[in-house]
Amino acid sequence: MISEDDNVVVVDVRGNIDYCYTGHIPCALNLDWNSGQFEREYQQLPLNVAIINICEHGNRGRYASDFLDQHGYNKVYNVSGGMSVWPYEKVTCKNENPDDCIKQKNQLYFPHIASDNGWKTEIAIINTSSKTSLSGTLKGYNNAGKQVDELKIIDLKARSRYEIKISDIFPDPELISYLIFTYDSDQAYGYLKFYDSSNASYRVAIPAPDTVNHDDIIISHIAVSDGWWTSLNLVNTTAESRTLTFTFNNDPTKVKTLTLAAGAHQAKDLAKFLDGWQLDDIESAVISNAEGIVGLELFGNGKQLSGILLRDKTAETLYYPHIASDKTWWTGVIAFNAGTS
Repeated sequence: MISEDDNVVVVDVRGNIDYCYTGHIPCALNLDWNSGQFEREYQQLPLNVAIINICEHGNRGRYASDFLDQHGYNKVYNVSGGMSVWPYEKVTCKNENPDDCIKQKNQLYFPHIASDNGWKTEIAIINTSSKTSLSGTLKGYNNAGKQVDELKIIDLKARSRYEIKISDIFPDPELISYLIFTYDSDQAYGYLKFYDSSNASYRVAIPAPDTVNHDDIIISHIAVSDGWWTSLNLVNTTAESRTLTFTFNNDPTKVKTLTLAAGAHQAKDLAKFLDGWQLDDIESAVISNAEGIVGLELFGNGKQLSGILLRDKTAETLYYPHIASDKTWWTGVIAFNAGTS
């Protein structure tokens, strides 16, 4: 499997000493099971490729595989007998060149593209490396997840930035619902910006995620009253259909579901999605069964436009790194307790 599929990810779940000094499978990641590192950092593993776990004799690899099974991974393998029976090449950390292990598997997601009814979308990709160039492929997909366009980006030099307006570079931008940039290093960062071509001040920039969600997605703020609208833009990156369940803060007994086919994109105006509901009390929500989903949320009222990524992260401490309060500026902050207590 490893020799025939460049996308296979091998995870060595032993401790760092065994991994580094007794030898490991070339290019295997090291996520120690016994220390809890695997459970803390498993979200860096892609959902839609084969994951092979290996330990010394097979037990920890089996625990890690069961854990991934329970968290939405469906192509998980454990090496029976572990490294004790591995008959092929081993390398130590000292004699392995990390550059030899870079695979064309890192991705930036641009979960929504708006190129109609006066809307424009701009994206930017930055090579954060100070030494090496970056190359990759930008592909456009429609709502059904079918690839409709491709733009190859070659030799993005160290510390350089690539910016495009979707309508300037793709011949049929209205067909594109989302973009995925696949690249050959771990040094890329990106954002996407939406704006109304008829209103220069009506715009927002949002970071492009480089990982998919693995747990419940938290919608920390919903604005669907007093002239405000909220839209959710979601992409299913997995190879299977997924039915999402929305639970809203005002009444946990009332839920809505949304089914996304494999690779599909949907943009939902929440007021229309919740047609017939009392909207004034709806402030936040949780999306369950969201493994493999990426998305963003947009808010607007005709004069102001804002947006955030839809993430599965919660925190014990929240930082608001800038507050502006004077005769011209105001600042609003939101905190949502997504727990059950």
